[in-house]
Amino acid sequence: MKIQQNDNEKNEVIKKANRVFIKLCAIHRKMKHWRITVILLVGLAPLYTFSQTVALELRKMNVVYVGVDNPIKIAVENYPCEKIVINPTYGTIKLTSDSCHYSYKIDSCQPHTSKEIIYVGVKEGKTIKWLDTLEYRIKKIPVPQLCIGSYFGGLIKKNIWYNSNYVLAVLKDIDLEDYATITNYSYEIWRKDSLIYKEIEVKGNSITKNLRNEIYKSQKGDIYFFFDIFAETSYDKCLRKLQSVKFEIE
Repeated sequence: MKIQQNDNEKNEVIKKANRVFIKLCAIHRKMKHWRITVILLVGLAPLYTFSQTVALELRKMNVVYVGVDNPIKIAVENYPCEKIVINPTYGTIKLTSDSCHYSYKIDSCQPHTSKEIIYVGVKEGKTIKWLDTLEYRIKKIPVPQLCIGSYFGGLIKKNIWYNSNYVLAVLKDIDLEDYATITNYSYEIWRKDSLIYKEIEVKGNSITKNLRNEIYKSQKGDIYFFFDIFAETSYDKCLRKLQSVKFEIE
């Protein structure tokens, strides 16, 4: 009964939101101005922008990320999608297979600007009529973290580590699969404040034969300290240095 009640409440919220949206559309139809609709998909939260120039805008969500595809939908009232012209000042925008859906991307490991300005217009014969200017903040994807199995550091079970084949670069709390791959790392093994083994600049992301042997011989309380960890991003091939991390055999 509680689940059904929550669903009913959600349906009522959606109905109210739709009624507000319809009223806004009616108001805009009465105005003698152009209306541009922009939807910037950031994670699961869409951004809706209407403009005379701009009548309603959620500025805190105006963000595009470096090195990944940022899906954007742009529609101009009374104009088909093929008539729309989009001109970014920094990144690139490409039309996808879906009508009025675009993909925005910044192919730069070190962007020299913190904002992107996108000009939106329509084709009228051989000329372009520019209608609006949209501004977005440019942000870098957070640096991924080294992960073994589902562990990002701290206590780890010996058998889980021994059966792992790779050290991974994972973004926590961001849904981007295969964002980066570790290219090299170094590690030290400590037992009761004494250094007992180390490998420097291991190439790739595999658990080496030497490391696996040390894991097999490990004792409770042994510390595995990983440092000088680098990963290459799969989207823009940028090299990023990861934070050092420490594991302890449970």
